[in-house]
Amino acid sequence: LTMTDRSGSQWVDYFEVEVSSDTVNPVYFGRSPYYDQVSTLGESSGNGDSVLDAGESARIEIALQNLGNTAFTVSSLTVSSNDSYISASIASNAGFNYDIPGGSIVDTDDETPSDQNNFLARTYHGDLLISAAADTPVGHTATIDVVINASDGATYSTSFEVTTGEALSSALEYAGRSAYYDQASFEFGESSGDGDGLLEAGESARVEVAVSNSGNTALVWESITASTSDEYITASSDGTLGCWVNPGNITDSDCQLQDSDDYLARNSGGDVIINVAADTPDGHSATIELVFTDSNGTTYNDSFEVTVGQP
Repeated sequence: LTMTDRSGSQWVDYFEVEVSSDTVNPVYFGRSPYYDQVSTLGESSGNGDSVLDAGESARIEIALQNLGNTAFTVSSLTVSSNDSYISASIASNAGFNYDIPGGSIVDTDDETPSDQNNFLARTYHGDLLISAAADTPVGHTATIDVVINASDGATYSTSFEVTTGEALSSALEYAGRSAYYDQASFEFGESSGDGDGLLEAGESARVEVAVSNSGNTALVWESITASTSDEYITASSDGTLGCWVNPGNITDSDCQLQDSDDYLARNSGGDVIINVAADTPDGHSATIELVFTDSNGTTYNDSFEVTVGQP
């Protein structure tokens, strides 16, 4: 671009455009708890503890995430396993006919994460059936292969693992932070400083944090609380999050995944605010205590350190 003002002065700059084709890329996202008890729906059996044990047949619902940029319609699923102990099939009364837009997550009952009461809550028409033989060892893991059949005739493959004797679990852990935002902001407020990215005496800086999920099931990261007992430094947090965190993934408090261009890029939601007293010695370190809360009210504790005079 060549920009010219009235006096004839010119500036040259540019911007980029990217041409991309339509893509569909559905992958496994997560599953419901095991329904391992006798039911009028049939085919399931067990002691009802939501753990897949030897000799049980459990119904589950799964969610798929479309990593592509184009919607598609799921017309049917096929599941199987080559394992010697564990088998997989589609429940006899299941049926599928739902859309997954590009970038979206939808479960096999056509529910999305925005409906936290029904997403992966299991009803009956989108169930898979997982059966473990009576002699299956405790802790045995099998891969369940999933073929997704689209209404246009295309097929896509994904998979997930099941383990006997293992209950659903989740654990949020601190995984990193953004650079300090240490300057006045009319949009976000509460920050002040010289804008050099260093945490210095007399400044208030906002940072964004990230978490990892070391469990085996997805959860909604609902909020974050920050505090410290330090004599010079205080910490607080703002905003509600509502970020889905899949097992093994790292997600920041703006719900951006680690491989995203916007990961830890900071905007307004879910920031931790760190205030440094004017008489804080350079090089002073403090521990920021974090409490992460999920949509079920479960809390997870972690911490990170900040040092005055450092980025």
